[in-house]
Amino acid sequence: MFIGACRHKQGERDWDPRDESEGGDEDEEAELVGGDGGLVDDEVDMEDEVVAGRIGQYSIDKVKNEMTEGELEHLRLEYGIPDTIKLRLLRKDEKASQPPDGSVLIHSGFFKYGFRLPLHPYVHKFLRTLGLAPMQMNPNVYIAWLSMYVLWKQLGLGEPSFAQFANQYCLKKHPSSIGWWYVCAFMNIEGALITNNSSKKAWKNKYFFASGNWKFREGDVGSGARVQTCFRRAGGYLHVM
Repeated sequence: MFIGACRHKQGERDWDPRDESEGGDEDEEAELVGGDGGLVDDEVDMEDEVVAGRIGQYSIDKVKNEMTEGELEHLRLEYGIPDTIKLRLLRKDEKASQPPDGSVLIHSGFFKYGFRLPLHPYVHKFLRTLGLAPMQMNPNVYIAWLSMYVLWKQLGLGEPSFAQFANQYCLKKHPSSIGWWYVCAFMNIEGALITNNSSKKAWKNKYFFASGNWKFREGDVGSGARVQTCFRRAGGYLHVM
């Protein structure tokens, strides 16, 4: 198993949480900072669960949804989401962080950065390993995952393993938005794999529930494995793939 901590070192660039807005109107910053040891921050504890339990919601539950039915239909057509996946807006009595059985929360803005429905097997594998719901990570996490995947494939190296990803990045919880996570690159590693990964703006305020066959594409192997759908804290122990 892989346990790690992100500790600041000389030459790192700090990420300022004040650059982010829970409402999704400001820059969605995930600046690259450094560290060593692994993918998950040692500071992860039960704080998120305690706070979320006290206020009765994760930060996503406080974000007003501005998605419309027309935008939902356009998204289906633009990104080829099959009819076997049902898309719908949330009802007033539903929490974004706690989808009903068989459903998962999706932000429409993620599709611009490579996210697709049904889930790509590589994304499915990482989500299972992290034990987090798909939308608990900000867009930069998916950019990092999928960019490494494409790079490895182009070089004829197969898929990047979880250990290889952990050698480049650390997953950290957002310091002020309960339930969201971002990745930090280890700046002490010579040569950044991914460059020009700029801020992502206003992605939090357009979301919907997807149900049906959203987990797997037709013919994918391992269709019995389950992806977490309700928001939760990440496990402190992660299996290396």
